[in-house]
Amino acid sequence: MRFLPNIISLARLGLILPYAMLPLMYGTTTLSPLLATIIIAGDCIDGMLARRLRATTNVGTFLDSLADTSFVAASLVIFAWERDFSITMAVVLFAPRIILGLSLIIYRISHHTWKIEHLMSDKVGGVAYYFFILCALWLKIDISMSFAITSVIVYTATALTIYKRHLT
Repeated sequence: MRFLPNIISLARLGLILPYAMLPLMYGTTTLSPLLATIIIAGDCIDGMLARRLRATTNVGTFLDSLADTSFVAASLVIFAWERDFSITMAVVLFAPRIILGLSLIIYRISHHTWKIEHLMSDKVGGVAYYFFILCALWLKIDISMSFAITSVIVYTATALTIYKRHLT
């Protein structure tokens, strides 16, 4: 039971490949919304379950971050394939993941320890990515509006996470 949150994170990682490959190989995104919803639900459940079971670990936090980043990257690949999606948009949407990774490395160098933690701002950023994916890819809503909203939310969440990590 103690390893269940990590198993959920590993299952999320395992679903990302089919999530990304089905549209690319078969030209259909029919299952992608379902897989994305399962991946996002797993993201909500694994951390909550780990805290409830008092089973939080650095490995689990790493797996969760890896699954989150892989999901965003896979989604951007699908966007590039399915929609009129520029490289600039991809960079703008993926940059917060890189910024968070760099802030973690800077913290490690300056404090000689890792400070890997998930904050509410991380979850808000994740929900914003899901909102963008849902609106722009599957609901076919105007990509520029959902891109703008998502960018503001994700960059605000990133700034809050970095503030919490380095200044508190």
